[in-house]
Amino acid sequence: MIVLRFLAAVSLVLLVLPSSLRAEPPGQWFGAGVQFNQYASPQVNGVLAYAKKVAGNEKPTYSYTAVNFLSVQKSPFRVMTTTETGIAQWVTRFRKMDFFALGTAGLAASGSSGGTNTGYSFSGGIIGQTAIRKGVTIGPYYRVTKSSLSEVQHAVGLMIGLRD
Repeated sequence: MIVLRFLAAVSLVLLVLPSSLRAEPPGQWFGAGVQFNQYASPQVNGVLAYAKKVAGNEKPTYSYTAVNFLSVQKSPFRVMTTTETGIAQWVTRFRKMDFFALGTAGLAASGSSGGTNTGYSFSGGIIGQTAIRKGVTIGPYYRVTKSSLSEVQHAVGLMIGLRD
């Protein structure tokens, strides 16, 4: 609950940044983030992502690729890595923050005492971005992931990125 309050507070602060930092959606973007995931123990996961604009200027569509570091089971923590690709579609701008809908599919892998387990992974979610300095973005992140190796996982976090 503390993490959700923190993310809500950060989001509110981001919405009141000076309008001079407001920018058009990027041509490409790279980001890293930390997520709160109730399914994991400890309840922190990570993500690396890259997006490149492939269509549109007013409402751009991006090729979106992400590597997620999640837990394959609640306890004890055992890392599951998903490598996914898909699209990020610009949805709207609210004040100074752009919002993108995400949809991806890919592979999941996790280690175990019997070797490496592999399977599929699907995810969807939304990411918000606002400029905090020229070329630097920050924003909230929500993602739902389902893999053949684990249960459905909901992750809420914060992503920091670099844009062109």
